[in-house]
Amino acid sequence: DIDVREFGSGNAGATNTFRVLGKRAGIPVLILDILKGTLAVSLAYFSDLSVGTSEFIQLEIGLGISALIGHIFPVFS
Repeated sequence: DIDVREFGSGNAGATNTFRVLGKRAGIPVLILDILKGTLAVSLAYFSDLSVGTSEFIQLEIGLGISALIGHIFPVFS
């Protein structure tokens, strides 16, 4: 098994996975990265806020930014 964090940029993300392991491994990682962000923003729907209100939109934006920061600075590295 190859740990992509030991090669290339040292990042476990899709770009480095494409570089190190190719398309076959990179595409699933890319899909999981996209789903991670989508899931984070979708958490807003579990709030008590009404869809379309400015607070709901702000929550979606905040969750999206949190997902982005978590992606750039992962807890597990």
